[in-house]
Amino acid sequence: MTAKIAIINSNSITTSPTPPNYMGMLDVLLSGFALGTRRQYEYTYSDWVSWCKSSGVNPNEINAVNVMNYLYHKPLSRGTRKSRLCHFRVLVRTLFTADTSNRNLEQIYTQLKMVKLSIDDVSVPPNTAKAKRKGQRLDPGKVHELINNYPVKKNEKPYLRGLRNRALLAVLFYAGLRRFEAAKLKWSDIDFEREQLKVVGGKGRERNSADYVPFIGAIARHLKAWYEHSNGREYVFPRVLKGDHLGEDRPITPDAIYKQFEVDFAPHDARRTLISDLLDSGTYIADVKAIARHTSEVTTLRYAMSHKTSEIKGRVKIGY
Repeated sequence: MTAKIAIINSNSITTSPTPPNYMGMLDVLLSGFALGTRRQYEYTYSDWVSWCKSSGVNPNEINAVNVMNYLYHKPLSRGTRKSRLCHFRVLVRTLFTADTSNRNLEQIYTQLKMVKLSIDDVSVPPNTAKAKRKGQRLDPGKVHELINNYPVKKNEKPYLRGLRNRALLAVLFYAGLRRFEAAKLKWSDIDFEREQLKVVGGKGRERNSADYVPFIGAIARHLKAWYEHSNGREYVFPRVLKGDHLGEDRPITPDAIYKQFEVDFAPHDARRTLISDLLDSGTYIADVKAIARHTSEVTTLRYAMSHKTSEIKGRVKIGY
């Protein structure tokens, strides 16, 4: 590459040899990210390249002026701009790690760290039409009804979509997995003999770290029923195509999980239902924390639901 990267100082713009091509560093940078985070970074960088082409800017010229021009080239919320600015800072820091002798990269990183977005910078009004959905806790009857909505047979043949969705709901309701955790679950993570499930790279964890969740309720039954028809695949929850055929051996996306169930149910409702029910049943807080894989009991207790005073009165005992 013969391109130059611009470095800003107080009087002029100077140039220096281009650092390693940042597009070639993306695999290194993104390899440690969870799937959802990786997609955000990839979108920022692909959008940056598109803007550079339309603006006549070399994509390797990741200086403060170009980055700010990019961030303001179309209406974006302040939160989105802050996230994308962070993506560029991480990218330049990664480049500098690959070439610590290049002081220009260090200077660019310092410049990007000094960039501040005004608190009055709100180009996009709040989207009140799509307000955040309030989480729900389902009662036991609703849980069973939701799972039973998916038949396991159709026309006297195994119904793959129904078997898969029952197993998926079992993982959500009985193990409390988050969407992205359930999406990337592999059969090798499920130990039927020890009756436990391994969650690799969960929320707030290192990519290769592992937590273990015991089998609870009917999870084993639904997983075994689905396993018999998974045809030796690696991922537990692949796509089911039209005609009730299994898709490629790759996981369903977290967003697609939303589309599998009725409108008034969100996957996180299952996690909220499990944790709340465990707390109500008198399960030790340490055990609930372990099942939920929380780092603090404070987080676990946020799932505790308020109760009627009559219910509290019936349970409370005092010694005087």
